[in-house]
Parts: sequence; structure tokens; C-alpha cells
Amino acid sequence: VLVIGGLGLSTAILAFMIRRGGSTDVVKTSRVLVTDKYFHLSRNPLYFVELIIVVGVAALTGSLTSFVGPAIYFLILNFAVIPHEERELKKVFGRKYTEYEQSTRRWL
Repeated sequence: VLVIGGLGLSTAILAFMIRRGGSTDVVKTSRVLVTDKYFHLSRNPLYFVELIIVVGVAALTGSLTSFVGPAIYFLILNFAVIPHEERELKKVFGRKYTEYEQSTRRWL
């Protein structure tokens, strides 16, 4: 359920973001700051859903050690990838991004 549901939601989020002019490339600068729908609940809904998927895969294995991967993935996202993206978004969108950051949680 977590994997299939996560894949469906991931596809919906990607499609929404692309339709709105957002960028899926970490290095490429977005033309538009997408802050509604999925992005109203979380600044990183796609990463959140990806975590749900990898936790779902880990749960399917039935082994506690399989949860090490999702934990490492979360740490990398939370302490390296997302802070880098946030710095870039602040450079591009300035105050608009800072206000969004203050009004919307990083995860949920």
C-alpha cells in the first residue's frame, strides 16, 4: 500500500509541479515558486512521498536492518539536499521564499 500509493502520489506531485512551471532538477532554477496544493502542506512533498516509498519497500522485506537505508536517505535529504535547495530558492525568490518557508513546514 505504501509503495503503490506513494508511486501514484509521487506521479501526481511531479505532474502538478511541472504544470505550474516548477523545476524537478536540483541544480536548475525554478521559474515559479509553487506554494499551493501539495506544497501548501509541505515544502518538500515529493521527498516526503519518496520516503514513504522507501519505508514501504523496507517494510516489505520484513527485516529491521532494511530500515537503515530509509534512515540514511532521510538524513541526507534533511541535512544536505534540502538546505542546499533552500539556499538556492532564497537567492532566486528572496522574501517570497522566506515567507513561504516561515508559513509551511519542511516535512509535514
